[in-house]
Amino acid sequence: MPNAPISPNENAANRPLKRGERVCTNPNCAYRGKMTERKRGSFLMLLFLLCMLFVPGVFYWMFIRRGADVICPACGANLGHN
Repeated sequence: MPNAPISPNENAANRPLKRGERVCTNPNCAYRGKMTERKRGSFLMLLFLLCMLFVPGVFYWMFIRRGADVICPACGANLGHN
């Protein structure tokens, strides 16, 4: 029965993940749920590099556009890129 409710006695770690949920890889945490995202880089640094040093600014802009880091809200562990 794939849609059967989970009884309170059943371990929550065995329930299937919903869309957008992940499991924290920190063995001391093991949080299951929606993770937070933290944008990479600094907008002020981007402005400085674009104004003063155009070529490094373009490379920095390409670096910070690549995505965001995925952070566990319970323990703060960095779980990689999104």
